[in-house]
Amino acid sequence: MTIRNRLIIINMLMFSVIAILGSAYLSALERWETAGEKWSTVYLQDARVEQLRSALFREVSWALDVLGGDRSAISEVWRLDSIASGLVRELTAATRTVEEREHIEGIAESHHELQWTLKRFVQSAMSGVTVASERDRSRLRELAEEAADDVTALTQYYRSYLARSLEDATRWGRYTEMATGAVIVIAGIQIILLVVLLRRWLVEPVTRVVQATHAISRGQFDTRLDAQQQDEWGHLSRAINRMASALGSMSQRLKSTERMATLGEAAAFTAHNIKNPLAGIRMTAQVTREDLGPESHSVAESLDDIVTAVDRLDSWLGRFLDFARPIEPRIKPIDVADLLTRIIRLAKQRFSDVEVQFIRPDSAGDILIPADEALLEQALYSILANACESGTDCVTVTLAQNATEDDRMVVIDMVDSGCGIDPAMKDRLFEPFQSDKDGGTGLGLAHAKIIIDLHGGTIDIESSQGSGTRVKIRLRIDEVPFNISDSGP
Repeated sequence: MTIRNRLIIINMLMFSVIAILGSAYLSALERWETAGEKWSTVYLQDARVEQLRSALFREVSWALDVLGGDRSAISEVWRLDSIASGLVRELTAATRTVEEREHIEGIAESHHELQWTLKRFVQSAMSGVTVASERDRSRLRELAEEAADDVTALTQYYRSYLARSLEDATRWGRYTEMATGAVIVIAGIQIILLVVLLRRWLVEPVTRVVQATHAISRGQFDTRLDAQQQDEWGHLSRAINRMASALGSMSQRLKSTERMATLGEAAAFTAHNIKNPLAGIRMTAQVTREDLGPESHSVAESLDDIVTAVDRLDSWLGRFLDFARPIEPRIKPIDVADLLTRIIRLAKQRFSDVEVQFIRPDSAGDILIPADEALLEQALYSILANACESGTDCVTVTLAQNATEDDRMVVIDMVDSGCGIDPAMKDRLFEPFQSDKDGGTGLGLAHAKIIIDLHGGTIDIESSQGSGTRVKIRLRIDEVPFNISDSGP
């Protein structure tokens, strides 16, 4: 999974948690506000009830004065009655629950009866009756007590409701504080987690890449990064590893080229100083051989040996010069299967006593690689000839493709059942002049290695003495179609 996808998933999870906590916070806040509004409404209702209690008490008090003959108190009775009626209407309009409505309806009935009684008493007083009977006074007090009892019941209801509302408001306020604290904690955790993950996913990989690139820039081409991750750093690490490997190969080829350039200069000087004397020795030997009579048979054989030795030395000098001469490949798309078919046919003609088998996939004819056909043919034929000369009776050549995430390679396997390679020679197989064959120059594998390296390929040899040898050659497949022919002069 890529770092981008990891960060997206983590942020989405954190956002979901914060969104849930935010929803809980908003819900708690809304309930808290609702509880506060209820508390405020009930508090206002309770205040109206207290005002109604005071108005009723004063109204009854003034009414008793009226019944006692004080006509000046009549206006105060009607004023207080108007205030009480208004408070009853306000209480009724702000009713919220059924229980509250029942209490207020009881107060309204008691007040209505009190109003009717007061009106009757006041009218009697205004008609000339100055003193009311004790029974009338008792009735007025009973009505006032009934109204006071209803008011007291409503007051108790409001006090209880106020306590519950305050408790609800406190509880939801506490929940709001908890939700707010949780959001802050989660946000802090998210920041810390992002810092830790960014350090792990970005800072540390960048540090490793910088260290690796510095090491590679100092010539430590065996430096490798851990490329097991399947994220952007894994892709970058694999690219850096391939770059380091390519730079190492280029460095080796450069050293080999410098060594070959020095060797070429020495070879040219050697050839200049040896070829002409060799030509003179050979000519003298041939002329002397032709002038000898039949009786000089032993001398003639010696002269023939001289000519043969000179020819072998001249051939060796030619191969040495070819090896030391700089190679300038001409790159073009070639069909690997066709090239191997031609090489195997040549090997069968030369080594008729060795069976050479060719195993190729059905799609091998579609495999094109960028290569110098002549040079690659020379390298592959040299390797196949070595296999045929190993004392084996069969050589198997296998062609296959090996596709990885980053590379597409063609793989050529040459397996023989010959005598194998001497363990002492394994580490020096690709060095010039190293050979365990009689008359071998030790230049065949060295030259083949140079050619394969020039094509960006690799060659690996597995062998056990007496158990045969396996040579595996990997060549890169160019996925870009070729639009040009030769790249050489």
